Amino acid sequence: MKDNFPTKKYKINFADIFASFLNPNFLKLWIGLILIMSAMQIQTVARGFLVWELTSSAFKVGLVGGAGTFSMLSLSLIGGTFADRISKQKVMTFGQIIATLVPATVTSLLYLDQLLWQHLFVASIIQGAAWAFIVPARQSMLPELVGKRLLSNAISLNGAGFSITILVGPIIGGILYEYIGPLGSYCAVVGLCLISLICTRLINIDKITLQATRPVKKFWPDLAEGVRYAYSNKLVLLLILIGGSFVAFSFPFRMLLPAYIDLVYEKGPIELGIMSGMIGVGSFIGSVSFAALGRTKRGLMLISTCFLCGTALLLISNVPIYLLGILFCLILGFGETGRRVLDQALLVDNIDPIYHGRVTSLFTMTIGITPFAVIPLGLLMDQYGGQITTNIMGICMLTFAFIIFATQKRLRNIN
Repeated sequence: MKDNFPTKKYKINFADIFASFLNPNFLKLWIGLILIMSAMQIQTVARGFLVWELTSSAFKVGLVGGAGTFSMLSLSLIGGTFADRISKQKVMTFGQIIATLVPATVTSLLYLDQLLWQHLFVASIIQGAAWAFIVPARQSMLPELVGKRLLSNAISLNGAGFSITILVGPIIGGILYEYIGPLGSYCAVVGLCLISLICTRLINIDKITLQATRPVKKFWPDLAEGVRYAYSNKLVLLLILIGGSFVAFSFPFRMLLPAYIDLVYEKGPIELGIMSGMIGVGSFIGSVSFAALGRTKRGLMLISTCFLCGTALLLISNVPIYLLGILFCLILGFGETGRRVLDQALLVDNIDPIYHGRVTSLFTMTIGITPFAVIPLGLLMDQYGGQITTNIMGICMLTFAFIIFATQKRLRNIN
């Protein structure tokens, strides 16, 4: 005898995947994201290879790559508090102006043939400070632009846009560096940043008075209230912890990739761009997939991305074949983007709107722990090579995933 249980069929409506694009302001925000993140991806390739050529030190590659996260750690909460108090568009504009001036200065030093790796270190710190204002303002603006119904869709499309830049940016960056050198690469970065800034200024968002939503408080008590709110929400703390685990165990691989490419595969900037680009392919596939799935078993899928990234890192480190490494990077990109999209969607869905900027900034602050992971991992790579170092990252990621899966029943069941 057959049990006739009702079944629910889940269908992917591809028309709904791009629903948020019908909002012209979101579209401008998205195009601006594509442009500035493409600039950052080109810069990452150029800066990483430039430091490697100047120093031949994986430690210094990681140090420069992670330097900006120090300022993100110290300033993100301030940036998020400003985003909750004044126009998010103005906060983004301020950050983007700084983010444009920094590569413009590096371009000038390259043109004058005066650039040292220490200049790139300082530039990374200043640019990190700019992103401490850009990211909380951009993320907390989404609910105001598209509303709660389309919020997960908008976050997924943002993730897809970010993934496109991870795909295209490093490849373009590698080609530019190979054929026109670091100066041409940085000129492209400055141009893209300027156009992105124009897109941000074209957003026509209705002015929302803070008095209509909550009483205006002094800045520092306002900041402290946001921290207390986040600390009282156990789910928010867990999501921030998961974000931090990726920053500690997965993200450093990208920063150390210029050294890894040379040490393990004995390849150059074009191959670096292709391998970084394949992370973008995986990211794009992941973003579109999660945009289509909507609000289905998001907690369990979030935990699955931890397992996926840990497995990808172990495959990369234990199979030192460049062509297979490209495939494994696709898996890594899928997992990393899935984590970012799901983590952010669950975070914003489970907080009071008046705290969006401050709580999002706490999430952004997890990037600030990057140097505490990248610097020792860079030293390990200098001492023991790329494969052993990447193995350690993969094992740590998988261990964390097992602990979260075993202990966090609420997260496993959340939609």
